[in-house]
Amino acid sequence: GYGIEKLYELTKIDKWFLEKLKNIIDHYKTLESTSHGSITYEILKLSKKIGFSDKQIAAAIKSTELAVRKLREELLITPFVKQ
Repeated sequence: GYGIEKLYELTKIDKWFLEKLKNIIDHYKTLESTSHGSITYEILKLSKKIGFSDKQIAAAIKSTELAVRKLREELLITPFVKQ
């Protein structure tokens, strides 16, 4: 795919925003390469901080929303709401 600079040239979308989208995509790829049994506290906490729902995390790691919620609660990770 295109890099940030090329996308900016083509779309004139703010580079800061494009960088944020890239970070979200990169993190989702990290989730996709992780299984339910190997997801770490750090990955799960960052996923919630970025704004992923339990359902989105579950889809990426090929698990269920309920299993992700249970794991998150066991690890004492609370939902993160950006204001």
